[in-house]
Amino acid sequence: MTKAPNSTAPKQPNILLIITDQQRFDTIRAHGHAHMDTPNLDRLAKEGVSFSQCHITAPSCVPSRASLFTGYYPHVTGVMENEQDWSKTWVSSLRDLAIPV
Repeated sequence: MTKAPNSTAPKQPNILLIITDQQRFDTIRAHGHAHMDTPNLDRLAKEGVSFSQCHITAPSCVPSRASLFTGYYPHVTGVMENEQDWSKTWVSSLRDLAIPV
């Protein structure tokens, strides 16, 4: 059973960040590649924001995500390879702002 939303609570932003691993630039139809069949990604690109260029700070996924989520380069975060942990991020700050349900 879910609680009814509190009408006096401030409206929280609806943020959906989708990151795919090992997805080439030419694998999304909405970006002009008609040979692909990606209806869900196409709809998200049409109704939201889709970045057509991506520049990463590290070729491995964990250091790259640590950079994205902290705003710092891998040599600053200390996360230089996969299977390393990192701590405080802007994502955890968003979580901390969430209204409990």
